Amino acid sequence: MTRIIAIALAYALLRAAGLTLAIPPGYASPVFQATGLALACVLWFGRSALAGVWLGSALLNPTHTWLGGILSPTTAGVALMIAVGATVQAAGERWLVTRWSGSAWHALER
Repeated sequence: MTRIIAIALAYALLRAAGLTLAIPPGYASPVFQATGLALACVLWFGRSALAGVWLGSALLNPTHTWLGGILSPTTAGVALMIAVGATVQAAGERWLVTRWSGSAWHALER
């Protein structure tokens, strides 16, 4: 549980850093460091890290809209769907990396 919370906090902080470059009130950013963190965590810790990715995104995105003064049920729903998308993206990346390189991705650490 501690690992999931740590992943969520790190993901949210990196996502917040990326959102500083987004055009308000948007979510699109030219720099998205949180995706790299999500992939690394999912590769290292397995599928259980996906909960941290979802939680980090689900906490940050509605907060972003609230701070922008446009929080509504619609924007909150969109923010939560972005969290689902981030989680599916990390799972898909993990699947692709392990499918094409197996455990050879460990060699990238050196």
